Amino acid sequence: MLARKISTYRRQITLVKTGDDENFNEFRDRFQRLISSCPQNGYTLKALLEYFDERLNHFEQRLLDIVCDLSLFVVTPTLAKEAIN
Repeated sequence: MLARKISTYRRQITLVKTGDDENFNEFRDRFQRLISSCPQNGYTLKALLEYFDERLNHFEQRLLDIVCDLSLFVVTPTLAKEAIN
């Protein structure tokens, strides 16, 4: 994949935002499609989870923390990913 295209996908991943009428599942699916479109993005799973969590509203962040039984960033990235899915 061209470096320019990878750079564009990296920027889209870091700047992704939830839509006004987009629910958690829709945003998660769109975020996963974005990541899948550029597997060479170079981000670690932990970084991707952080980008995802930062874009959730406070209520969704709290629900995700409850599902993980701790903060999303205290559990391992693999467990956090399983909780999101």
